[in-house]
Amino acid sequence: EGRHLILLLATICVVSAQKMQCSHTTTDTSNNKQITFYLDAFSFDPSDTKDFLMGFEASAKSNFAINLCQDAQQAFACGQPTPVCQQDSGGVSNSCGALSTWQLTDWKDPNTQTPNPAGGVLASVTGGTQCPNRQRQSNVYLTCKTGIPNRPAQAVITEPQPPNECIYTIPFESPCFCPGGGGCSGGGSGDFDAGWVF
Repeated sequence: EGRHLILLLATICVVSAQKMQCSHTTTDTSNNKQITFYLDAFSFDPSDTKDFLMGFEASAKSNFAINLCQDAQQAFACGQPTPVCQQDSGGVSNSCGALSTWQLTDWKDPNTQTPNPAGGVLASVTGGTQCPNRQRQSNVYLTCKTGIPNRPAQAVITEPQPPNECIYTIPFESPCFCPGGGGCSGGGSGDFDAGWVF
């Protein structure tokens, strides 16, 4: 019985370790007030692949599965923990950034790179599957936009032309990406709850 408890606790630690930071606190420069963004509404258990956010890159005819703050590799068998998993037109799967490199920073306009801390959150990952000139990396722009459905539409993904390919721009818009989470509830926080065990 003692071995089972140790195994259960070790499993819980591994599962908890797979979830990365899922909130970002910054200062709204328009009023100098602190604001926090919560991304849990689109952070799912890694086995819930049907719930992941999706994207498509037309130039490469590639599909993308995105699981904020958690692993998405099961969507297309990407082979390493990644929040951004790509499957190209030939059926080859790639990690577009290692989950361990997940970083949240202040939002900036994806077209002009003009910073606006109250505009949402920028999630970045590096260290994905090797491309000809670099390892794949992704910048996921989570833009605060009200008056639209909570669940973001499929992202239209872009990347620069060679030799700067494999740096993906992934834009999503949602009220859920507004300060305070826009009133959205979590998709699957992944946080430990004693109710899981007892």
